[in-house]
Amino acid sequence: MGLISLADASHLVGGFLTYRWLGSNGTSTQYRVTLFVYRDCTKDGTSDEVPFDDDIDLCVYSGDKRLYTTYKIKLLNRKKVQPVGNTNCPEVASACLEQGIYETTISLPNSSTGYHLKWERCCRNTQNNLKDQFGQAYQGQTYYGFIPPTSIKNSSPYFQDIPVPFICKDDTTTIRNRAVDPDGDSLSYKLVTPWQGADENSPTLNSCPNPMSNFPDVEYRNGYSAAKPFGNSGIASIDAFNGLTTYLSRIAGRFAVAIEVTEWRNGVAISSVRLDLQILVINCSPNNKPSLSYEGGSKFWEIQPGEKKCWDVTASDIVDDDQIITLRAFGDILTGSSTFTGTKATLSPATNANKIKVTSKFCWQPDCDVSTVDTFRVTFEAYDDGCPSKFINENALIKVSPPKFNEIIGGQRNVCQNAQDISYFADKRNYKNKLKWSVEGGNITGSDTANSINVNWGNGSTGKVKLEITSEFGCLGPVKEIPVTLLPAPDKPIISGPDTVCVGNSYQYRYKINNFDGSLSYDWDVFDGIERSAASDKAYIDYTWLFQQNKPAFTTVRASNQAGCLSLPDTLFIAPAGAGVPILTGPKAVCPNNDGIVYQISNFDNQSTYTWTSFGANKVFPGTLGKATVDWGNTGLGWLKVVATNRFGCKDSSTYNVVKTHQLPGQMPQGDTAFCEFTSNIPYKVDPVSGETYSWSISGGTIVSGQNTPSINADWGAFGNGFVGVKATAFDRVNNKECSSQEFKLPIKLYPIPSGDIFTLDNEPDQCQDNVFYKLQTNIKGRLQVGDSLEIEANNGLLFEKIRNSSGIIEEIEIDLNQAGTFLIRARVISAFGCIGPWDEVNITINPKPLNTVIIGSDVICFPPKNEYEYEVRGAANSTYIWNLVGGTFTLDPKDGSLARVNWDTSASQRLLEVQEISDKGCPGDVLPITVDYDNPRITSRLVTVSPPPGGDANILFEYEVANSPVANGDVRIQRKLNLSGGLWNQVGTSPQNGTVFTDNSVNPDIGAYDYRAYMLNRCGDTLYTSAHTTVWLEGEKSGPLSMAVKFSPYFGFENGVERYELYRQLIGKGNYELYETYPLPSQDSFENGEDNYGQRFRIKAYELGGDRVSWSNDVVLYFEPVMFVPNAFTPNGKGPGQNEIFKPLISGVKSYEFRIYNRWGEKLAEYFEESQGWDGSVNGNPVPEGVYVYQIQFRDFQDKLYQFSGTIHLIR
Repeated sequence: MGLISLADASHLVGGFLTYRWLGSNGTSTQYRVTLFVYRDCTKDGTSDEVPFDDDIDLCVYSGDKRLYTTYKIKLLNRKKVQPVGNTNCPEVASACLEQGIYETTISLPNSSTGYHLKWERCCRNTQNNLKDQFGQAYQGQTYYGFIPPTSIKNSSPYFQDIPVPFICKDDTTTIRNRAVDPDGDSLSYKLVTPWQGADENSPTLNSCPNPMSNFPDVEYRNGYSAAKPFGNSGIASIDAFNGLTTYLSRIAGRFAVAIEVTEWRNGVAISSVRLDLQILVINCSPNNKPSLSYEGGSKFWEIQPGEKKCWDVTASDIVDDDQIITLRAFGDILTGSSTFTGTKATLSPATNANKIKVTSKFCWQPDCDVSTVDTFRVTFEAYDDGCPSKFINENALIKVSPPKFNEIIGGQRNVCQNAQDISYFADKRNYKNKLKWSVEGGNITGSDTANSINVNWGNGSTGKVKLEITSEFGCLGPVKEIPVTLLPAPDKPIISGPDTVCVGNSYQYRYKINNFDGSLSYDWDVFDGIERSAASDKAYIDYTWLFQQNKPAFTTVRASNQAGCLSLPDTLFIAPAGAGVPILTGPKAVCPNNDGIVYQISNFDNQSTYTWTSFGANKVFPGTLGKATVDWGNTGLGWLKVVATNRFGCKDSSTYNVVKTHQLPGQMPQGDTAFCEFTSNIPYKVDPVSGETYSWSISGGTIVSGQNTPSINADWGAFGNGFVGVKATAFDRVNNKECSSQEFKLPIKLYPIPSGDIFTLDNEPDQCQDNVFYKLQTNIKGRLQVGDSLEIEANNGLLFEKIRNSSGIIEEIEIDLNQAGTFLIRARVISAFGCIGPWDEVNITINPKPLNTVIIGSDVICFPPKNEYEYEVRGAANSTYIWNLVGGTFTLDPKDGSLARVNWDTSASQRLLEVQEISDKGCPGDVLPITVDYDNPRITSRLVTVSPPPGGDANILFEYEVANSPVANGDVRIQRKLNLSGGLWNQVGTSPQNGTVFTDNSVNPDIGAYDYRAYMLNRCGDTLYTSAHTTVWLEGEKSGPLSMAVKFSPYFGFENGVERYELYRQLIGKGNYELYETYPLPSQDSFENGEDNYGQRFRIKAYELGGDRVSWSNDVVLYFEPVMFVPNAFTPNGKGPGQNEIFKPLISGVKSYEFRIYNRWGEKLAEYFEESQGWDGSVNGNPVPEGVYVYQIQFRDFQDKLYQFSGTIHLIR
């Protein structure tokens, strides 16, 4: 067959039927039915134009395919369908596609078999792959939907993507046909044969046949089928999981294609929706298609739960390098739609565009509970702006691999009670996982996160070892555990015996077991003691304690039974009670027959007693606080002995040997040994001994006082070496002989005082004020010693410092004196030893540097810049100037003057103007810079939304973004006006430039839709405005006792438009908002839902197309007055539901409810507090007799108004 002319196109080209569950009142269920229909509009404006029908007939059949009713549905909305990318191409003008939406609400009696929905229309355009009658179309279309039994709350899937108007011949094209299920059911996709419907004689099929007949398939031309809608040379395939379809046609023309989406719940198919399409294939101008590439070279990605991974996705076209390529992505894990409810993935930027190549980063961190069975799909789309635009869609497949938790617990499962350090370990270890051990019936010693643990078990009968495993990305795996049986162990033995003892072999102590059990074995252990004896059954044991180790001494005992189980050990720590060896101090050599020599116990203890004995002494006189005075006898050896006895009776002693001799030992003088020369009144001493006198000598100084006493004072002379000496003498009165010592000399070092000749000049040459150090001429070269210091002062107190000499070669003095004026500087030397020399002085004059502090001129240029900017400095008379310019050119060369004009380069990376003033004294000033910024900020509106749930709608949030503005110039001003009011913009507040959200608390979102915009001033004072964003305004009203109507306005501001609108409902007093209805466009709708709750609150949520921004509307709250119907009889005969078995008032619109049944004697038989509850004619499960009974009903409406009713009900059996 030849090519079908596009001039023949004038008919219906496809669409689909979908429905939405709205609610049930117990006897009937409401659904919103929507038909999306597409027609060829290329002949609009001609006599061959075939418009949409103003209304259509929807046939509704019961589950057995008997006609139930017919609904007349009005055309609700219509719009042109634009292709992807460039819409200003000749091909676009020749391929017109228009969408029409028909919608109505239907109410159906509850059914256990469900309902069939159908609409037929003829005729299709003539198609290359379908038969026709001599060039005339005769095959129509059938739109169909199945509602499962009404007990199944179900809404059918609906297609989210709009069909493309055309594809290009010989171009493999991938098209998104995403469907969304409002209930979160699983979906599958397949290509099917389109259905016929109606006929050329009755194209609108105004009457519904009864019963419903089967739908005939379309009749294909030879060589075509559902699997090959483009013939043997073409391609048609679909991804069964997300509907991404691939088409290729080798010939131009029109081709009929159908896609069926099946809805699965718990593995059972419960409904389906079918999209009938006409694929228009045209000859396109040459244009290379963009290609997609993926980081790592593969579009099959693997990730683990909890792991965050990112992949760069790149769209490129190196052939058409002048075209803009746009990259974006679609998928449930990006939007959170369909069955996916976990953490969403991101594409950054969400929509990215550039020439030749554009890259966005796709990132995802799946939740730990994400499915590891399903393969997740993300569709990446790239298109150019050529004529016509070429586009490509590809699926990237993401497999979530489950973490490996292979570890098992190894270790003993039968252990004794109180067993210590029992090891358990993780076998088959995956070292990327993290471990967390826990124990029941015992305690872990050490780390509980290592590969193995040690456990100290308790005294219970059972225990458990548990292992909690976490993957390397923080996901918790199953808890592994093993049971442990704890075998009985003996009771802990209790030791009794002394815990404070004396030290040494002469002491022995007994220790016994208080709770001794002859059926057990006992094992004693000792530290820092010796076992002397023990009972044969180890009921007791004797020790001598040594205390030779630098650790506490102790004894330990454990019991064991015949099973080998050990008790807990009992340990008794032992403390030594020794008095301590007395330590004596005093002269060890004395003159014979000298009296009154003092000795001291240096470690005296006032809780111990001391006994003194001697040898070679005439008399010992014990004193207080450990002192004793001794009168020694004639020449020879002697000693003192002291025995200490503490409060525990423990004894220690020491002996102190003394020599009685005429040759005294003498002492070295005590005192300082180094001074600056001419230091005076320095003390020296020795420790005095009774009966001794002391003769002092000195070299390099003089003794001032104290000769022949134990201490003197001395004055020292000029620098050099000296000494101070002392000699002791005493007299033996019995032998009439002198005792004396040799002279002991203490060496003395005297250091010189430094010279005061420091400066070369009395007056230094003039210098310029600066921040650097000034050098002064000196005479100290080579005279300072290592470690000497220079101390410098100025007469005005501004300067004080010390210069430490570490090398011995200081030649100059540098001072930091950043102040103009004449100053007296003085300095002196302090030697390394600390000897201070006299001051030396010098005068210095410092001329001031110029103090010009600013360049007068603009430091900001704004878009668009001027051609010339003027700059000036104002300095002292007779000064000259040095200029430097970066990032511009001089239009007036300043030379050495004070005025310059500059033309700035806005593309320069730096714009800098510098000037330095030189005074008439030749002193340079600071270099004064002025950095010039190019200020070209951008401010954009991002979103306006009424404050989202769970809060109320008391304010509106306006999101904005300021870019390319590193230096803020005041706040952002926020403006508002009513949409379509024609009024002026009013400022409602300000917000900082570095902020992102402004909250408008002065607005009433219920009045209407509001436009918001922002403006700011750049640093030159120019005003920059954003585009306006408009809120969604929701209106609603009651249209009947139990019905209502809503309508809402569109959201304006998203660059790519709105993907969908969702209506959310909250039943007041019964929970949060829940999704209630979905709309592709702003709509008006009505519901018979007053029975659902007395008060209902609604809000609209608008979703950005291709992005993640959402905007909420104001809320609408509707309250329903109570409506009640009470039957007068019922027949509880056990015939089953629907047979008038229950007496229950039909009531709605109530806030609280009470319903009671009484017999004729006033006895209460039943009461209920829920509208859904009723009386079955029994009391406590026993049927009551037939007769008349009294009911009372009490309820309150939404205003808390009380209603009370009573009456009679006839129970018939």
